[in-house]
Amino acid sequence: MIQIRWHALLFVVWALGLMFTSCEWDDDDDDEENAPQARSLHNQLRDGPWYVSHFSTYGRNQTDDFIPYSLYFEESGRVRVLEGGQEITEGSWRTEFDDGELELYIQHLNNQTALGELNDDWYLKSETDMELRFEEDEEPGERLHIHRIAE
Repeated sequence: MIQIRWHALLFVVWALGLMFTSCEWDDDDDDEENAPQARSLHNQLRDGPWYVSHFSTYGRNQTDDFIPYSLYFEESGRVRVLEGGQEITEGSWRTEFDDGELELYIQHLNNQTALGELNDDWYLKSETDMELRFEEDEEPGERLHIHRIAE
């Protein structure tokens, strides 16, 4: 009898742990309302390729570290980085509406190069057809501007 209770208790603890670790909490009630804006940014990024026209951290301009790279944002959520026409790394990306702002989330780029600096949550601050300007969500001293490469 005690062994059955022990197993039942372990099962309940396991089930609760699974529930809390496998569910993503979404406290943003306006996701559906703002989904078209996130989709629009998604589509605009797919219309690249793009290059980094400005990257700075707390006023220190690091744009030169990104000169050789072009960024390709694919529908699948993959971002490819090319240098001289050759793919050198890839990562993933997505757009979403978060904390009342449009956000670009980049991850899994090579951390051994300057490209690792792009692995972050970036809030869209301004846009034109040819340029998107972002600031990092937790460190507003980081700025990323990407410019569409005219083909």
